Amino acid sequence: MRHRRGFTLIELIVVVIVLGVLLAIVVPRLLGSTNDANAQLIAKSVKDIRDAVAMAKLKCLGAINSAAGSVGVDTQALLSTLWGPSCQILSPNAYTVDESGYAKVKDFGIQTDYQNANNLLVVNIDCQGNNEVCNKVREQLNNMYGGSACPTLPNNGFLTCNLQI
Repeated sequence: MRHRRGFTLIELIVVVIVLGVLLAIVVPRLLGSTNDANAQLIAKSVKDIRDAVAMAKLKCLGAINSAAGSVGVDTQALLSTLWGPSCQILSPNAYTVDESGYAKVKDFGIQTDYQNANNLLVVNIDCQGNNEVCNKVREQLNNMYGGSACPTLPNNGFLTCNLQI
């Protein structure tokens, strides 16, 4: 009687096919859950900034109005005021702001324009070209702040939302 060592070619092919089928099922689910997690992280960060601005209006109105004095993107001025000595609402350096004026959240960016006269925080979100993540962020922010918070669909991985304070 001969002792078999190893596996036959048919057995190896069956194992490879089964592993291929499992990977075809599991990998898309993992990638989808990564997009969900990224969208939740971005939406939470936007909510944190918006809530900090709302609290600052109660605690340090003069400082927050000075930060909003500039026209256009004011991310660095706004965040510096929120963690500065007069407000102390966000922890110091909670976000780093890059040269384009985006507060970094993982690989993504959040740019703000606080419009005191309109009681509005305009938020531009850079989803790194991923419209799927931007759509999920849009859906979450519209659920939090009403269906008109992010009225337009993302374009090339960028999303703009108007959040009432």
